Amino acid sequence: MEFYIGRFKGIERKTYELEVVTPMFLGGADPKDVELRIPPIKGMLRFWWRALHPDLANNNYDNLRKGESGLFGDAGGTYGKSSVKIQFSDIYNLPHSKFRPLPHSDVKKSVQFEGFNPASDSKFKIIVTGPENIHKLFEFSTIVGGLGKRNRRGFGSLLIKKEKQNGNSSIIDTLYNLINEINPNSYKKCNENCLEISQPYSDKIDYPYLKKIQIGKENLDYNSLLKTIGESSHKNKSDYTGFVEGQKRFSSPLYISITKHGSNYVPIISMLNVSFDPKTQREHGIDKKTQFFINDIMNNGIN
Repeated sequence: MEFYIGRFKGIERKTYELEVVTPMFLGGADPKDVELRIPPIKGMLRFWWRALHPDLANNNYDNLRKGESGLFGDAGGTYGKSSVKIQFSDIYNLPHSKFRPLPHSDVKKSVQFEGFNPASDSKFKIIVTGPENIHKLFEFSTIVGGLGKRNRRGFGSLLIKKEKQNGNSSIIDTLYNLINEINPNSYKKCNENCLEISQPYSDKIDYPYLKKIQIGKENLDYNSLLKTIGESSHKNKSDYTGFVEGQKRFSSPLYISITKHGSNYVPIISMLNVSFDPKTQREHGIDKKTQFFINDIMNNGIN
C-alpha cells in the first residue's frame, strides 16, 4: 500500500466541547438505548464535505470520489488510512429521557423515543485530529447539521461551546467564512440571512449538493420551533420534501437544524439539490409546498 505523506501535513489536534441543543436520538444496535458513537459524527462530516463540493462532480464523479477518499481514506488501498481521527475526550453524565419525534402530533397517539436531553449540563467533549479544513468542516457541520433520527427536522442539533463568543458575528457571516475556508469562492451572500451557490451546475449532477442556506427568526424556545417544523412538514408534505414508497425512500432536500445565538434558538434551512431516481415519473424543480414549508420556518410560524 502506498503511503501518501502529503495528506498528513499540517495535521492539527483540537478538543471541542459540544452542547446538545435539541433532543438527540442517537443509539447503537438496540434502538431502545441511547449511545454516543463516532461513526455518525464521521458520517456527518463526509455528508457535508460532499454537499460543499459540487465543483468536483461537475465534469466527473471520479474527482469527487478521489477528493473524499484522499481526505477520509478508502477501503481499496489506493489512499489508505484516513487523515481524520475522532475520539471522545470527556463524556459527562449526559441526561436522557423520552421525547416525541413528531411534536406536532396528538400526545396520546404519538410515539416516543429515548434521546439525549438538551439540558444545561448536557455536554460532551471530542478530540478531532486532521488538517485545518477538517476543523472548519466540523464547525460548519455542527451548525447546519445534526446527529441521529429526525436530524433533518431540527432534532440532534449541536453547538460548539467556546470560551470567547463573538457576539458581533452573525450566523450567516460565520457560515460564509467557514465555507470559504473549505471551498473558496463557491458560495456567495444573497442578503444578511442567506447564502447561495456562486454558479449553477449541470442538471446531470444528481446528488444532494448544497444550493442555499437561509436563517430564520429567533425563538426563545426550541420546542416551539420543533413543533412548527413538524406541523409545516406535515401540512406541506410532498415528493419534494421527502417520501417513502414501499422500498423506495427519498430523503428530504430541506435540511433544517437549530442553533443558538446568545440565549435564543435559530432555525437554519439548508436547501440541497433535488435528485430524484430517474426511474420515477416526477418533474424536477421546486413545487409550491416546498416554498410554503420554507416560509413557515423562516417566519417562525404556520401561515
